Amino acid sequence: MLIRGILEQQQIILTSAERLKSKYGLDLPDRDRLEDGKRSGADASRVEKVSDSDGKTKPSALDRALRMFRPELVGTTSSSSGIIAAANGPIRRLQWAAAGREKVVKVINDLGDLHNQLERLLDEGDRTWLKSSMNTLLRATLSHSTDLEEVDTIQTLLRPGPGVGDAAIVAAPSIKRIRLIMGVDHRSDETSPSRTLAIHNSMPRLKMLEEKSLKMQHEDDADVRGSLRVATYRRELVLTEWRETSATKYDVLEKQMQALTLLLGAVDGTFATLPCIGLAASKKNCRFALVYAVPVALADADAQHSLKLGRLYDLIATQRHILLRHRLDTACILAEAVQQLHTAGWLHKSVRSDNAIFLARGDGSGDDFLVSKLYLTGYDYARPVANTELTELPNAPLYTDLYRHPDKRGSVATGYSKRFDLFALGCLLTELALWERLAGVVSRLTETDWTSKIEQAESTKSDFQLPSLLNVVHKPAFSQEISHSVGSHYLEAIELCLTGCTQDDQKQDLSLEVQGRVVKKLRECVV
Repeated sequence: MLIRGILEQQQIILTSAERLKSKYGLDLPDRDRLEDGKRSGADASRVEKVSDSDGKTKPSALDRALRMFRPELVGTTSSSSGIIAAANGPIRRLQWAAAGREKVVKVINDLGDLHNQLERLLDEGDRTWLKSSMNTLLRATLSHSTDLEEVDTIQTLLRPGPGVGDAAIVAAPSIKRIRLIMGVDHRSDETSPSRTLAIHNSMPRLKMLEEKSLKMQHEDDADVRGSLRVATYRRELVLTEWRETSATKYDVLEKQMQALTLLLGAVDGTFATLPCIGLAASKKNCRFALVYAVPVALADADAQHSLKLGRLYDLIATQRHILLRHRLDTACILAEAVQQLHTAGWLHKSVRSDNAIFLARGDGSGDDFLVSKLYLTGYDYARPVANTELTELPNAPLYTDLYRHPDKRGSVATGYSKRFDLFALGCLLTELALWERLAGVVSRLTETDWTSKIEQAESTKSDFQLPSLLNVVHKPAFSQEISHSVGSHYLEAIELCLTGCTQDDQKQDLSLEVQGRVVKKLRECVV
């Protein structure tokens, strides 16, 4: 009875226009009001559509999310969760913000209190189901949002009082907000706001650093492109990531590097990314350096010569005995990081093991690294909408093609999408499962020494077409090796990454739902 009473209170707040007006002073437009008791369950879950600039109607972000996830949300795991699914229904239109943000905050606070009361009455299984369903809905809603107004409204839902959603979801809207305002990496349905003074003042400030004040830990490090390196900036320990270009491309890349710096500077720990403190640029030398803060625990006065960086790509080749628990933890962190990026509509575009790094003190053994925190680096440029000025292929070693989906290889590759990051994640999960570099895995399963072929091509500066993990994922030998090493749940996670999102699926943006299942499968792996 207590559960039903709480659900009835939530239902009144979510569906009764009269209650919203009398208790909170929210007078919603007529088109937003629901006629209590007059709609079927299916109709009540339908979210009002809003008019586009051309007079046509388009579904809101929440509507699009509910259309995808409604079957999961109305499923039941027990009697009490069935009551939740049947009575609670979807959250009302998120366009409440237009009626007055302070009033909306009061509504959301009350809903948060009721949500917490409900959680305390549920058993562990139902509590987990409720949290998972809410997080799925919130991620999908944010991912489907198309403009700044929708994102700001979602932030209102997540911030006040007890709120809803976990810390990772709360952090994602800020990143999407910055991305939309800067107009980078847009989907075709997203729009950027006009750059008003208020919007300008709400943005973080770009910090430009002096290149001459950057001192590499080793002199030859300044000539190494792409990889992270230990350095000091005005005697403070930092990490640098260099990008070089040509004089003809410098001005184009400068804007994209500035956008990337702002995005990386706004992330928190839920993105598994080092905080970027600024950008150093040298037009004379045609290069840029992203400058990152060293984690506080590693940044004492003696750290400069004892701080070690370990790339997962190198650790796989040099450390032969790594605990399975460490590898599973690393797999979960990477999957959650990619899911977090995609929730904000941000694409990494270079997910692979040489861009997954660890920082540690000591002798730099494998255990020292893998028990430390993992960071995802090597982000591609943040590209403006319809950018046609930068068309060269990535300047990366030949083996990195193994992490690229076949549709993303070569000069006729298609535009980037979430499914390509997801494919690369599947490749990385395969390396962690077998603790073997991807080239070795593909070589063994195709009975061709691709490792030697890559080394020969690199030495002769030649090029050739590499196979894809898609060529072997359906082979019994692949399934048997993965299942034997890490279990069937892990195998399912890899298969979802590699084949869970087809080109047709991309039209419906199902990749985020697939990623939720990937994370769930990895969390179910028990040592």
